[in-house]
Amino acid sequence: EGKLDIDRVFNFIADEETLIDRLSSRIVCGKCGKPYNLKYDPPKIKGKCDECGAKLVRREDDNPEVIRKRIEAHKKQLNPLVKYYEERGLVSEIDANFGIDEIDKITGQIDEVVVGLKEEIKRGNKK
Repeated sequence: EGKLDIDRVFNFIADEETLIDRLSSRIVCGKCGKPYNLKYDPPKIKGKCDECGAKLVRREDDNPEVIRKRIEAHKKQLNPLVKYYEERGLVSEIDANFGIDEIDKITGQIDEVVVGLKEEIKRGNKK
């Protein structure tokens, strides 16, 4: 009971500096919580929320030093799990270094894997 058959695991790979750049550029509305990214999705008026006009703030954990520590902790937790699924041939790595304006490159990689799985199912190689 509660068991799932896992056919594929997606491992999204991005360079550490890309992650730091993305995360350290995040800000949120202090009132309504709407998220922004100073580089990729900035507010219309600097420092003010587009939705409610409140002041935008940076999370304390969104500075490069803390982000590096979070990435290391994440790797320690995730690597054994990735290894487990790699040993079973279930991991598909997705290059996630593309910017938001190139999201189609990421979704294209996912689509390729899904199409491949569908083909395997049709051929009877998967349940």
